[in-house]
Amino acid sequence: MLKIVFDVGNVLLKYDLDYIMDNLGIKNKAIIRKYLHDSPEWVMLDGGYFPEQELLDRMKENMHQGYEDGFIDPSLDLAVLDKEAETSFWHWHEYFISIKETQELVEELKSMGYETYVLSNAGVRYDEYKDVRVIFSYMNGVYISAFHKLLKPDLRIYQDFLRIFNLEAKDCLFIDDLASNVSGAIDAGMDAIKFTGDIRELRCALRRKGVMVHE
Repeated sequence: MLKIVFDVGNVLLKYDLDYIMDNLGIKNKAIIRKYLHDSPEWVMLDGGYFPEQELLDRMKENMHQGYEDGFIDPSLDLAVLDKEAETSFWHWHEYFISIKETQELVEELKSMGYETYVLSNAGVRYDEYKDVRVIFSYMNGVYISAFHKLLKPDLRIYQDFLRIFNLEAKDCLFIDDLASNVSGAIDAGMDAIKFTGDIRELRCALRRKGVMVHE
C-alpha cells in the first residue's frame, strides 16, 4: 500500500499572508511582506541555519537600510515598522489555518488504512503550532526541514526523509503545491502530484494512481 506524503504550507495548512497580517493588525503590509516574508532570511528560517532572533535582526536591519536609502516612505515611523515586523515574525503561525478539504482527505486515507506523512520546508516554529493543529495527529511521521538543515528540492532531503522513516521511494506518493518540490520527489524515486488548490482534482489524481478515495 502506498505511503502518502504531504507538504504543509498551502496543502494541509493555508499560508495566506493577507489574512495573517489583517488578523495581526499589520497596517504596512507591503513593507512587512518585502522585508520579512519575501526575504532570503525567511527561507533561511526553513533551513534552520541560524537562530530566529538573529534572522529577525537581519530583516529589521535590511528594512532600516531601505528606510535610509529612501525605498520606504520617510513619513512612516520606523519604530512602528519595527513593532509590526516583530509582531508578524513572532505571531504569524497563530493564523496558519487548517484547510478543511485536505484534512478531510487525510482522515479518509487513514480510515482506508493508508500511512500518511509530512515532508515540509518549515522552521522550528513548527513546535509552536503542532499541538493545536489536529492534522499532525493523523501522521505516522513528520519531517520538518529546519530540524535537519535541508531544504526541498535538494535531493538529500527526500533521501533523508526516506531513511529516517525506513521507507522505500517506490512506495511513496508525494503531494506538494510547488512544481520544483514535486520534481525533486520524482528525482528521488517517489511518485508525486502537484496540488493546485483544487481538492477534486487532487482526489481524481489519487484515484488514477490507485488510491480509491471518493470523488
